[in-house]
Amino acid sequence: MEKSLILLIEDEKALRDSLKTIIEMSNYNTLEAENGVIGLSILADKSNKIDLILCDINLPDISGYDILKLVKNDPDRYNIPFLFLTAYADEKDVRNGMNLGADDYLTKPFAAKDLIKAINSRLELKERNKSYYERDVRKQLVSMINTNFKQEFYTPLNSILNACFLLNSVEGPVDKSLFQDVISAIYSSSYRMFRDSRNLVMFTLISANEDLVHIANEKVVQVGDVLQTVINYFCGENTTTTLKLEVHLDPVSVLNIDRDFLNVIFTELIDNAIKYNESADLPVIKLVDSYKNSFAFSVRNAVGPKTNFAISDVAPFKKFHPDQSLNGFGIGLYLTKVLCAKIGYTLDISITNGIFEATVLPMPY
Repeated sequence: MEKSLILLIEDEKALRDSLKTIIEMSNYNTLEAENGVIGLSILADKSNKIDLILCDINLPDISGYDILKLVKNDPDRYNIPFLFLTAYADEKDVRNGMNLGADDYLTKPFAAKDLIKAINSRLELKERNKSYYERDVRKQLVSMINTNFKQEFYTPLNSILNACFLLNSVEGPVDKSLFQDVISAIYSSSYRMFRDSRNLVMFTLISANEDLVHIANEKVVQVGDVLQTVINYFCGENTTTTLKLEVHLDPVSVLNIDRDFLNVIFTELIDNAIKYNESADLPVIKLVDSYKNSFAFSVRNAVGPKTNFAISDVAPFKKFHPDQSLNGFGIGLYLTKVLCAKIGYTLDISITNGIFEATVLPMPY
């Protein structure tokens, strides 16, 4: 059986060496980091299959809390047990860490047996949770096919078939403008099916632990052009929609980012900002140039009083809109979170004082 791999982030060399010896004597493998930057670089390398993280809070460069935030925001790493090492831990510190997703605290000095006991218990809990999660996903997948497939595929497909039947029943030459609504309905229904199909394919690959192929269509990608294509759809360029969006776009260019990934990210976040809105307010969309060949994207809008969730709540089949017909398959935001990590960005979602805001920012490592 392969040994579990533990990442140890501790700046005191003597303590780090001692902890490494204790951990490896207990039949675990370790990766060492003498500061937060090195720890983050180890985490950024997805070939490191880390099973648990031991991290000092007071590091010389990056706070342990900041490392924890990044880990919990990474869809490939968020479920790794995270244990803090600290010289002191008052009630406020513990509460703050637990709110951010920490699993346990070990206050220095601590006995070797307490360290190993904490590691063992968290790894065992992780395995149980993994089993429960996989069983729940399978159950939700069956439920999704039974309850959502008709709404998401059969309904738009029937709309397309009816529209085609109507067009086919007309004899002789016809002015295209007379059938503009029918043509728009066909486009809208077709796009809905395309979007759902694309999301299902991506989700299936992720669920099967298959890596999504990240291929840039070209070396330089005009991010603003990709976003404008998405905005054109929502504003009704090819649909019957008359939605108006408040948009602020910088002409941002980046290197080697997959256009399909960007399209999904922008589409899902704008769609959620729209569907949670219960007022006449317009969604506000911003795309700006960021540091070192990257971009920053945000979308915000007012939401109803029944809508309240954060990025930590986003998971497969987790639905947040009180009207279930607007929730689709319940995988859009989860895919967005995964795809952001794939291209080196973080996704944050917050609802404060009735305002929904989603932001996509480059990862700091």
